[in-house]
Amino acid sequence: YNNIQATHNLVNIQQVKGEDLEINDKEHLTYLLTYSFPCQDLSLAGLRQGMNRGEETRSGLLLEVERILHELQTGGNLPDILLMENVPQVIGEKNLSDFISWRGKLESLGYSNYVEVLNAKDYGVPQNRERIFVVSIRKDIKKGFVFPRGTDNTKRLKDVLEEKVEEKFYMNKPFKLVE
Repeated sequence: YNNIQATHNLVNIQQVKGEDLEINDKEHLTYLLTYSFPCQDLSLAGLRQGMNRGEETRSGLLLEVERILHELQTGGNLPDILLMENVPQVIGEKNLSDFISWRGKLESLGYSNYVEVLNAKDYGVPQNRERIFVVSIRKDIKKGFVFPRGTDNTKRLKDVLEEKVEEKFYMNKPFKLVE
């Protein structure tokens, strides 16, 4: 609770209004809105129900971001930069038309979009985990953006694990799945 209060986390996107974001000092501040949406309906490990079918899918929460951006546009207070992260299937064959539509909506709001699939292993993390990133920058602020290039990562999981782990971190009982 304290962390939610300290970070001004509004918790439930369905209850957030554009005015709650308090974008009001654009002369002195740069406003960055980060967003994502549940990937269960997109991920290869999930149900693959798709991205933009409203309340039918969890990934339909993207429509809440659209609603908030339209509320902010009405007040003349769009964020300067948007940052989205999700699974690469966002631009997979099944979801590509929804993604193109989303990108078009952002462009109609005045954003330039930069899209890249990045892998954590290329950025010093010992994990092979691809994610799509979309950086959207208001056209009146800056033209152009280049994603940082990864490095040749030789780090392995054993390089970051502790050699001695206290007993309290081990499971004493067998793990049981709850149905």
